[in-house]
Amino acid sequence: GKLISYTLTETAVPGYTTTIEGSTITNTLIEEFIEFSVEKKWVGIPTDSITISLLSNGEIIKVINMSESDDWKYTFSQLPKYDGQGQEIVYSIEEASIPQYTSDIVGNQDVGFVITNTQIEVISFAIEKIWYGPKTDSVTIYLYANEQLIQTVLLGDFNNWKIQISELPKYDSNDQLIHYTVGEKPIADYEIEIYGNTTTGFIVENIHVSTLGVEEDDNNNKPNKVPETSDSSYVLVQAYSALIVSLGGIWILRKKVKQDELSN
Repeated sequence: GKLISYTLTETAVPGYTTTIEGSTITNTLIEEFIEFSVEKKWVGIPTDSITISLLSNGEIIKVINMSESDDWKYTFSQLPKYDGQGQEIVYSIEEASIPQYTSDIVGNQDVGFVITNTQIEVISFAIEKIWYGPKTDSVTIYLYANEQLIQTVLLGDFNNWKIQISELPKYDSNDQLIHYTVGEKPIADYEIEIYGNTTTGFIVENIHVSTLGVEEDDNNNKPNKVPETSDSSYVLVQAYSALIVSLGGIWILRKKVKQDELSN
């Protein structure tokens, strides 16, 4: 018969070259390297620096710092593409936590990574109601962020006509300062005046336009503000003023009578 010739072949192994000599198959690891960049983006005021960890198959292999001095960019280079078993290595990155910032990481080792830190700096302020005239049971206050309604609250005796607004973001997604304002649902027979800002807080004044005893202000033609109060001192002052007027009238009357008697 005819002699059969046998040969050996091997299915390609990723990350290795294959050499066959006789019955010996030799696989040699390919020394292939990759590199990729990491870029930092800020939404808010940047910190001085950040700490980035490079992970190889989930294990930290390198830690670096990034700052404005390097334009918030870094390139990892000369990284083996394959591990000792010829499997492609998966690289990832992590960022050390930064107080008052969120961290969002997108990308991979093929296209690079982008880390976006968004500042979550918050502000707080009070809203207080002041009455000039009889009070209603409650009032509705509107809170706006850049002219968009974001919250509605009630003020009344139940919260002493004052409320603290807390944990509002100071900046928007475009790194712009958010402008907060307040408004009030209209109340019949009342004028509304609102003062303040997020630094000092807001005061909402309601002025009853038909309150008894309200006089016209010569400067702005608006009613003088006579605060409603449960304090007895206000009542006493009014009573005392009336008494003085009455006594003055009696004194003048008695003086006139006496003068009439003398003239007769």
